Amino acid sequence: QVERAPFLRPLAPIAPRGASARAWEMRHRLQRFLDMGDDDAPSMLVSPSLELLAGRLQDFAASRPQGASALVPLCGKSRDLVFLSELGCRVVGVEISRRIIAKFADEQGLDLVQGDSDGAGGGMATWFAGDCSICEGDWFDATPEALGGTFDLAYDCAALTAVDPARRSAYSDVLRGLLKPSGWAVVVALEFDEASVDSSLLALGPHSLSEAELRGLFPDFEVELVEETPGADEVCRKLREAGLQSVTHRTFLLRRVSATWSSEKK
Repeated sequence: QVERAPFLRPLAPIAPRGASARAWEMRHRLQRFLDMGDDDAPSMLVSPSLELLAGRLQDFAASRPQGASALVPLCGKSRDLVFLSELGCRVVGVEISRRIIAKFADEQGLDLVQGDSDGAGGGMATWFAGDCSICEGDWFDATPEALGGTFDLAYDCAALTAVDPARRSAYSDVLRGLLKPSGWAVVVALEFDEASVDSSLLALGPHSLSEAELRGLFPDFEVELVEETPGADEVCRKLREAGLQSVTHRTFLLRRVSATWSSEKK
């Protein structure tokens, strides 16, 4: 049985039941990242990186006998979830903030419905908004069991660069463990000279990520650089205002080429 969530009333920023200190760390880190842009502005635009790859991703989804399942880490309130659904994917997002989940549904004009799991005991609460599912919880607690299986595709739009660099390896381990042996991942990342910006501004992200480091984090994936452009979004603008001279925005397509890692983890 499901229950309609009163998503239009303000939701207090409380941690999910059973959340650890690292969940609070992730919550505040992501909120600081969101605050660099205009969190109150409706997210009605699709990421240019996703639009760029739309044809290839649609063909990829169509090639799956039962359609493609798509995972969106740290999904926030992005319209990208709806766009992926329109491409033919079964979409599951992971987001730690219930307030952001509610704003996503509100802005997209979708009813928000709570599933049977309410997150009690440290698990993940599941929410349904249109054709999209969002699991409320700490990304580092995400498992195939918690999310309902493994995925054909992952779409990481600046999530990896929002994570503390010291935890990037742990982040990639979670993502790799959630992707099928033939899975794809789209990764959108910024690269810039962090030393030229006040460290307090970057303490909670975004952080610079080079192509070489990305390859090291995903050794069992073929990495294709799809596009490289000067960073021009709101986050990049605010970084420049803080003293950064240049930002490089890259879109990567990763395709798993080996099951070695998953075999070693068993």
